[in-house]
Amino acid sequence: MRVTKTLEILKNLYKNLKKNIKKAKLIFFDQKHILIKIDLQKMIRKIE
Repeated sequence: MRVTKTLEILKNLYKNLKKNIKKAKLIFFDQKHILIKIDLQKMIRKIE
């Protein structure tokens, strides 16, 4: 009985982790895009 309960808890934790990782990846990509935009702006200023 205890083992199955532990397995259930682990499964739920894993599911939550996967969801959080997806969110974290999205946030990471957003930040990357922001950095790329900033770099492009710097480049444009140098050209001007």
